[in-house]
Amino acid sequence: MTSEKDGEWYVRFKARGRSRAARQTAAADGSQRVLVESGTYTARYRDADGRTVERPTGWSDEANARRRLTKWEREVERVRAGVLSPADVSLSRHVQEPIDSHFAAFETRQQRPAAGGRGRPGRG
Repeated sequence: MTSEKDGEWYVRFKARGRSRAARQTAAADGSQRVLVESGTYTARYRDADGRTVERPTGWSDEANARRRLTKWEREVERVRAGVLSPADVSLSRHVQEPIDSHFAAFETRQQRPAAGGRGRPGRG
């Protein structure tokens, strides 16, 4: 359901069993977007290829969110300078993930059926 208030459009919807309202805007391509406020800061920066990247920082504190953004920008500068490769950055992010997520991914991989019915489960 949409409604207008003070010249801006709002959308009412249910999320996780709760009724919410958020502002509706038009994107550059003309599609309609709903702006939902997050509890954490989102960082926007340019990657080594010049593309704009938006990533959640995971921090609700602005100072910590800015530190995270600075870290990501430093990584981009190192890739541009040739000190790091994009694969190095990807690997360092993968290594920093909690071990529980690695075990969960491993278990999920092991439960998949083998490709073409051959080989060990999870291979393929």
